[in-house]
Amino acid sequence: MVNVSNILKKDLHHLNAIDLLKEIEWFNKVVDTRMKINFGQDCDYKSIYDITAPDHDEDESVFAEFISFYKLSFNERIILMLALVPHIYPQLLDVFFSRNQNIERGHTEFGGLKGTAHSGFLPTGETALFLLAGNDLNRRFKLQQLFDADHPFRQHNIIYLSSSPANEPYFSGQLLI
Repeated sequence: MVNVSNILKKDLHHLNAIDLLKEIEWFNKVVDTRMKINFGQDCDYKSIYDITAPDHDEDESVFAEFISFYKLSFNERIILMLALVPHIYPQLLDVFFSRNQNIERGHTEFGGLKGTAHSGFLPTGETALFLLAGNDLNRRFKLQQLFDADHPFRQHNIIYLSSSPANEPYFSGQLLI
């Protein structure tokens, strides 16, 4: 006998995988562009905001429905992917382990943590602000509202920052989903 529930689960997983792969490719392009801009390297884009996010309007995955339901902006989608990637495609964040040759340590502006059991890069609020604002202090201040208590991410307990260690900057908290 055919188990319709199992077939539907497989189809939903497949649809989510397809849409998440589109989003991962876009997110990877954004990360690559931010890094190139940050290091003054040749780049196909002048800004990360020149990179068009995938259109999921016709997609039927739970992921696409989530984006549509919350009407997520470019910035919100970047934060969503930054929170998801450690769980679904962690190697994408390895680029943040690059060392600052001038001081022989990681780049402060990247933020991030290294997990205890997970050896990959764990993004923080600082990582999100770096990706979205680079060195633009004005934009950075505007983006901080995405972590406010009245933002849907917090109101619906979707994405939040862990508590920072005592006397550490607020945005050094880990980005959690």
